[in-house]
Amino acid sequence: MFGVLLVHGKPEAYNYDGEVTIALSDWYHRTAHENELWHLSKVARGVPPYPDSGLINGVGRYPCPYAKIQGRPCDTTLQLRPVFQFQRNKTYRVRLLNTGAVAAYNFSIDGHSLQTIEADGIDVRTPIVADIVPIAAGQRYSFLVRCNEASNNGSRYLIRANLRKESLLLIDGWNINQYPEALMGDVTAVLQCVDKDLSQQASRAVVTTEQHTCDDVVPPRSGSEDLIYLDEMALAPLDGISAPDHVDEDFMVSAVFFEGPEDNIRRGAFNYTPFKLPDDEPLLMKVIDGKSIADAYHLKIEYGSVVQLVINNPFFGPHPFHLHGHHFWIMGMGEWYDGDYDPSRHNLTVNGVKRDTVVVQEQSWAVIRFVADNPGLWTFHCHIDWHNLSGMSLVFLEGKEIVRDQIKVPEEAQRVCNLHSRSRDPHRFTHKSSTIKRGSINRHVHL
Repeated sequence: MFGVLLVHGKPEAYNYDGEVTIALSDWYHRTAHENELWHLSKVARGVPPYPDSGLINGVGRYPCPYAKIQGRPCDTTLQLRPVFQFQRNKTYRVRLLNTGAVAAYNFSIDGHSLQTIEADGIDVRTPIVADIVPIAAGQRYSFLVRCNEASNNGSRYLIRANLRKESLLLIDGWNINQYPEALMGDVTAVLQCVDKDLSQQASRAVVTTEQHTCDDVVPPRSGSEDLIYLDEMALAPLDGISAPDHVDEDFMVSAVFFEGPEDNIRRGAFNYTPFKLPDDEPLLMKVIDGKSIADAYHLKIEYGSVVQLVINNPFFGPHPFHLHGHHFWIMGMGEWYDGDYDPSRHNLTVNGVKRDTVVVQEQSWAVIRFVADNPGLWTFHCHIDWHNLSGMSLVFLEGKEIVRDQIKVPEEAQRVCNLHSRSRDPHRFTHKSSTIKRGSINRHVHL
């Protein structure tokens, strides 16, 4: 199960008449447990389970002949795609999210440009116009869209979320998904322009569905040679604040895959150390209690410092890396096969995009910078679920003394932990309930 949570924490930076939310995802016919067991086995060799379908707002399609081979039911009357109705003289905010486990997409709307106004919750200073927007797992964007001048009442335009199969991997053609060729990467919805007054919809676009089966052919997009891809680095934040021009703490990590000597299972890791969740107390509780946590799993940073992280990806596949608790400036990023970061030949900028998820391309690099202004224990991980599962994660321990002295475990968290651990030690957790207050913002513990 998943859903979309919209947080309105400040006045709108741009005017629009209505809005619509589009959630992209991938879909598996096997259970999460089956996929996890396979991925954490020797035969997987670090390759994620190959998805069966791409979905828009939870609906999509799959070839029935392949379903029949597997003994699965396949009813084409239940294969759908969304239809979004826009009033022709209105401007709409399109909120786009990639909630998938692994798949990246190229998003576009035929006959329309996308004015990008937000990335990962950060408003953009000037709308950046693009025809195609690449979006990786965990990333979010907002666009302003208005039915073009050539539209009439009832005009229809394809919304395309082309699943980027080149980012999906197979080893010798083998995967838990025995039919990867059945994946239909041309995932679509429809933008329908209408004259009727939609004002009674509480500023929301009207969303319906229509039948779209595995037998329907998606027409190619015309004029593809002139399409403009989004220049992510041009998305300067609205507040005009650039990245700090100095660095207090500098770290370098490499995203790697390797076979551990204990079980010969190929795992994801940073610097050849796969992250492992504790089997007793959560890490935050250990810090609050003054207990030690493994040095290999965390990077200790001082509260208020400027932190720079160099991320190298020397192996196969791109990685969307996500940081909890902060937004960061992307100082620079390489193209595919650009090699590790080298300050002698790679330039950085303080005026790059600010967001919380950065894609590091295959055999390439990225450099991010953030201000450590939020005490806590914050995860930094690959947003491909399978890589995170196998260990491509670490935590920033930020303001250790502040965490230990001022953050306490809320009563509800204590109650749940006691229930979980009662069979071992019913008196393990004895913390008092409180919150840490900084300025006018109450910050509750993120477990």
